[in-house]
Parts: sequence; C-alpha cells; structure tokens
Amino acid sequence: KTIDSSLCFVLVYRKHTISMIAQSSRDFMMITQALKQFISKMKEEDTFTTFLMSKWRSFNSNTVMIEQLVDLFGHLGIKTTVPSLRYSLSKSGCNSDTVTLEQTVACLESMLRRPEVETFIRGFAKNPDSGISFGEILMLMKSTQQQLDLTLDDLIDELATYITDVNSRHIPFAALEHYLLSPLNQVMRPEHLEVYQDMTQPLNNYFIHSSHNTYLEDGQLRGFSSIEQYSRVLKTGCRCIELDCWDGKSEPEITHGNTLTTRIPFRGVIETIRNDGFLASDYPLILSLEVHCSLHQQSMMAAIMEQILGRMLATRRTFPLVNGRLPSPEDLKGKILLKGPTNSSAVIADDSKPLKVAENFERLIYLSTMPYKSVTAETEAWQMCSFSETAAPKSSEFRKYNTSYLSRIYPKGTRINSDNYNPQKFWNDGSQLVALNLQTSDLPVWLNHGKFRDNGNSGYVLKPPELISFLGDDLPSSSSPLLHLEISDISARALPSTGKETINPYVIFSAYGSQTVTAHTHVIENNGLNPGWPINLSLLIPDHVNAVFLIQIKSGSAMLCWASLPVKSIRPGYRLVPLNGPDGLPCQLASLFCRFSIG
Repeated sequence: KTIDSSLCFVLVYRKHTISMIAQSSRDFMMITQALKQFISKMKEEDTFTTFLMSKWRSFNSNTVMIEQLVDLFGHLGIKTTVPSLRYSLSKSGCNSDTVTLEQTVACLESMLRRPEVETFIRGFAKNPDSGISFGEILMLMKSTQQQLDLTLDDLIDELATYITDVNSRHIPFAALEHYLLSPLNQVMRPEHLEVYQDMTQPLNNYFIHSSHNTYLEDGQLRGFSSIEQYSRVLKTGCRCIELDCWDGKSEPEITHGNTLTTRIPFRGVIETIRNDGFLASDYPLILSLEVHCSLHQQSMMAAIMEQILGRMLATRRTFPLVNGRLPSPEDLKGKILLKGPTNSSAVIADDSKPLKVAENFERLIYLSTMPYKSVTAETEAWQMCSFSETAAPKSSEFRKYNTSYLSRIYPKGTRINSDNYNPQKFWNDGSQLVALNLQTSDLPVWLNHGKFRDNGNSGYVLKPPELISFLGDDLPSSSSPLLHLEISDISARALPSTGKETINPYVIFSAYGSQTVTAHTHVIENNGLNPGWPINLSLLIPDHVNAVFLIQIKSGSAMLCWASLPVKSIRPGYRLVPLNGPDGLPCQLASLFCRFSIG
C-alpha cells in the first residue's frame, strides 16, 4: 500500500523515536497541533515544580510521609536522608511527619537557593530592607553584567515575567534572583543565537557543520541504520550529511558496505531530506554521496533526486562560479548541493578507487571529489578533496589550500565504535567540512556542538580573517593577543546521579584553540545537590576567536554533565550555564552558575 508522506510524523523523546501516520489530514492537524501545544506548555513551566506535580499524583493523597519524600527527591537526583530532609523542612516552617505539595516546593526552593546571588544583589541596593530599585538594577546590569547598551525600558521588559508590579519603586531580591537564574541570563551572547555574520562570502570561507556516516545509530560494523537518524542530525543544524549508496534489490540503498550494518532505502532518505532539510537552517545543505552503485542504479539515484528534490537541487548551470569562486551561503539559501564523483574526477568520495559515473547522475553533481595532488595544482573551486584524519596535508600547506578550496575530514577506518578525533586541529587549519560521528556523545562532538551554536545554529560559521587569507607558515595565534578569562563564584545545583550513593563533584574549564588551556576546581565530597566553589580560576587563551570553551562536571572519572560554546560568545558577569548530560541531551534539572570576567 502506498503511504501518503504528508500524513507521517515522528515523535522524538530523548534518543527514542516512534514513526506514526495519521488516518486523515484532519487527524494529522489535530494530533500535531495538540503535541506542539503540550510541548510548548511543558517548556514554559518550572521544571522542578512540573516534575514534582507529576509524581505527586501517583500518591493519591494531599500529603505524603517524609520517608516517601526522600524517595521522590531521589528521582530528582537529590540524595538525602530522613533527618536531613526533616531539618530542611523545618527551616521552611514544616514540623510535621506529613508534607503537602506546597511545603515540598518551598523546601526544594530553599535547598536550591544560591546565597551568593542575593549577596551580589544586596551590594547594589541602598535600602536592602525595601528590595532593589530599577535604577540600581540598571547599574548592576551595566557594571557587573557589562550590558552597556541596556535601557531602563529594555530592563523592565526583561524582568516583566518575574515582577508583579512594574510601577513599584522597588522589587524583591527574589524576583531579580529568579531572573538571573533563568535562561534569559544564560552565558551565550544573545546576538550570537541569531544569524549575525556576513553570509555573502564564498562557501569555502565558512566552517560547515558536518556529519560522517549519518545513517548509523551506533557502531560502524554491526550498527543499525535508520532514516530517523537523518532527521535527528538535520534538526541539530547539520549542513553536510553523508549517504553511502549501494545497489539494492530494486532501488539503491544506503548502508556501510561490506559490514553487518542494516540497510535503508535511498528514496526514503531523500524524502526525509526534502521534509526536514531546512527546518533548523535555511542555508545550503550538502549531500556527501559515496557511490558504489552500478551505472543503472546511479541513473535511478539521479531520477529519484530529481523527482523528489526538484528545484531544491543547485547545479553548476543555475549557480555558476563568481570570478572563479563558489557562491555564498546567502546565494544558495534553500538549495541542496550534491558532492560526489564525476567522470573527470573519477573517484568515490573518501577513497581513491576509479568509478564510471552515469551521465544523468554526473549532471547533478555540484562539488566533485578528486584526489589531492598539491596546493599548487590547477583546480576549479567546485573540485574538492576528502582526507582521513590521519592523511591531511601538513598544517601550513593545508591552511593555504583551504583559503581557496573546500576540504572534508572524516574519521579513520579503525574507529569501529564510532568514536571521534579532535576537530579543533582541523578547524585551526581552516578545513570547512570536519565530519564527525554525531551519533556518539564524546568530547569531540561536544566541541562541535559548541562551535556551531554560533551564528544562530545555522550550520555556517565564518572563518577568522587569518584563515580566509593565507598569512604564512606561523599559526594565527603567534601574533594575536591572549584573552584573559576569569571564572569565580561557581555553584551547581541538582547534579544528575551516576548511580552511586554519593556524588563528589568538581568542575573542569577548558578552552580548545591553537593550544588547549585548562583550570579546575577542587572536589566537594558527597554533595550533588548544591555544591559551591568560592574560588577564582584563570585561563589565558590564545587564538580565542577560533576557540571553543568546554565545561565538564565530573564525579571521580564519571561524567555528570557538560556545556560548550565559542569563547568569543561568553557574556561577562554572573551567568547561568545550561548543562547537557553524558548522552548529549539537555539536563532538565541541573544547572551551573558562575561569574565570568573577560580582559
């Protein structure tokens, strides 16, 4: 039976997916709209309160025993005991053996308070007993938070959610504290969460978010392939995905050849690309085609792509070179570029085997793959090379090559568990398409996440000037000033459990650029609930414009959570740092709060 793709949708919860089909257009609209409203409502509500209320319903009672509350807090990742919880409840005014939901919420808020925040606020209040005035808050925001362009009207708009009376001369400290601990005060510069860079330069002047073996959900030898994995990766903002194409029984299929990985239909992947390719970003999407098909099935691939993608496909005729240079991301908005073999290049992407290419397939190729000869070899801008992580040219030669042409880096073949190499080395050399196994949540993928949060998560980040124009053999940082980053008043809340009885957290701050610099806190014993480090840490960061900042919170050798962003995107002042778990997914409850000073 033919399936109407317009009635299909996929539910994604963390790493689980369910593919569904509605019986009619009306049902499709009702179901998807209801789901969107539900998700939106969940995002608006306080996470702790929402979680407590959902668990509270299972008790079928207005009150619970303190012993039950200990178990409930355990589900929040908060390890506590009956005596300890009884003491915390007494400070919130509850001295009974049974507790209401309201008392529980009040107790939890008390346990998670950050006293250093109130101390910071009080320092700006002339009459602390009355709260803090808008003028004093504006002074706080301009001095410590370095938001120099902030006006009083802007401030009132930002605080509107957290205050009950905008006409009041003073507001409670708690209202400002809630604001400072909200996503509105996160560490990432808000202007960098939008597309703010010049998008009119040639394509090779940008770092491009890239995936290797996109279809795989896990390992390289026995892993499952899935169409849903393409959807997931595209929705992260990835702009270069890989399709390994082999002959199927009736139509081409995608799989990791000569392994036990499963197969998926080429047609289904192309339909997913049409549907999901531009949900996260409007900028061009590159399909890296590794072609192992016969001429007949190559022709079928071309016909399928023309039928499904149609005018979304960019060709060399419709988007020619401009003064010998590639068009820009702005020129190519909403377009799909095919990267693959042609009869003139005659190699399969990512190895150097000769291949005969079908004429109708070749006609669709925009970026042709070719073997690397030398940086001085005569090459056109739409010809490019792919390199294993171990086979890239030496840095000075590679940096020069990347000022004029595109290059792609991919993991070496021995990474059968889908682990990754450090991408920073190749970003330092200006390589645009540094492809990683994005299905694996490891340190290289965390760096990649931080790198491409920049420029509105568009998947395109403009390279620094020294990597656009070749300046010589020295690394760019040799003449660039050091950035001095100080981190102080560090505190974490509700860190996730490792499965052990105790959490002994410490925080590692690292900047990855032309060099890697690191500083870390001391260990705090047996406190995953509200650890604090009243210390000052300092990092001297070279080449900071191209560097990625990584925060890791560990207990022993176990990773609890992490965060990453470009160094240049760090906002000075007291800032909230949203955290991700070891699986790469956002931590709903945990958070980090620090003061950042930049000099």
